[in-house]
Amino acid sequence: LSAGSGAARRFVARFQSLAPVMWTELYPEASPAVIEAIDAMVKFNPAKRVSAKAAILMPAFGDIYTDGDGAGADTTVDWSFDDFKPTKHELQRLLQEECFKYPTFGNAPQQAERNFL
Repeated sequence: LSAGSGAARRFVARFQSLAPVMWTELYPEASPAVIEAIDAMVKFNPAKRVSAKAAILMPAFGDIYTDGDGAGADTTVDWSFDDFKPTKHELQRLLQEECFKYPTFGNAPQQAERNFL
């Protein structure tokens, strides 16, 4: 759904009359720092969400993150290995190939192939 589509607008409109639920009601045991982090990260409007880099620096993550942990990367991840058109036939072939790597309840791969197809 694109943000400008009629279906997206109707979907969002269904929630406008609902009263917001406070995070402290959903997570009464959570610390104020955790509530602050949840509130900052879970925003409907992406422009109002905190970035991942800013989120990891929030007090809620102070025990698990230190400055040397690499919250920023100098390069991007190369996803070129995943550059293929996922046709139904190709996805079935890849799934079958992956399944055959593991035993299937003691059956030989040939039996698994008959069951799969």
